[in-house]
Amino acid sequence: MSKYIGVCLLVLVLAFGLVACSVFSQPRSITIGIVNSIESADPAVDGFMAGMENLGFTSGENMTYIYAGVTGEADEIVAQVEEFIAADVDLIFSVTTDASTAVMETNQAAQIPVVFAAVRDPIEAGFVESLIQPGGNMTGVLASGNAIESGMRRLDWLVTLVPDAQRIWIPYEDSETLAATVEALEITAADLGVELVLSAANTPEQVLDLLETIPEDVDGIYYVGGRAFVGLTDLYIEKALAAGLPISVNYCNGARNGALTAFCSDFYSSGVQAARIASLILGDVAPSAIPVEQPELLMLINLNTANQIGLDISDEIIQMADEIIRE
Repeated sequence: MSKYIGVCLLVLVLAFGLVACSVFSQPRSITIGIVNSIESADPAVDGFMAGMENLGFTSGENMTYIYAGVTGEADEIVAQVEEFIAADVDLIFSVTTDASTAVMETNQAAQIPVVFAAVRDPIEAGFVESLIQPGGNMTGVLASGNAIESGMRRLDWLVTLVPDAQRIWIPYEDSETLAATVEALEITAADLGVELVLSAANTPEQVLDLLETIPEDVDGIYYVGGRAFVGLTDLYIEKALAAGLPISVNYCNGARNGALTAFCSDFYSSGVQAARIASLILGDVAPSAIPVEQPELLMLINLNTANQIGLDISDEIIQMADEIIRE
């Protein structure tokens, strides 16, 4: 009998051990708060969730997201971040510079790790000390790589698509952030043999006024934009199409929505990229030690728009594009 009891006790101990190992080996449940201030950037949220799923973080199992949807109002973003802090989330994913700014200011005391995406200049915004060594609780993925370099390449690409262009109109926000970009564009334009017609705007009202005063005799539009232009880009695309002018924009959905071309980072891909950074942080790597990453840049051509404005594009140039929009 004692031998039987001993065997039973051994079985019970082993069973308890297996159950205990099973319980303690389960990955802890993660909660991530998400904020985004621009609807066109929402694919970054989809990409982030898909990226986390691929990395083993499954919503409803070991992952919970708190996301109220797109909001452009700073006070609403602040309220969302306060909710994240109260819920003691493990990480915040912020999309766009404005959303990330609200997160930084509201999260100063809590210091929850933050991964951002679609941010133009995180150093100037105060999110990080440097791209290589962020130094704080924020890191992530840039909006379009080096703004000056990518801007120069985009102008070159527009002139390649429209080789007869002589005068290019540039609507932009007159700010310190964009001053270096505009200066670099003027140098690039001189090298390309085209003249830039610059029009600055500092408020949404001025941005709308520019639409009614497109300079005469321009051969194309190179859209720079800025904070005052947020939410109004599609109006410029519509105006360009109505005027029969090729327009280049700096976000991928712009080309998908009718712009002739875009040289841009894809928001969805940037979200996937940000998910990998988030997984490192959730694995106890400090954000301060994770460099800010450059996004992959894509060249897009909308052939429907080219046909609509009567622009012939050679097969050789079409083959250079990363994405062709035909419908």
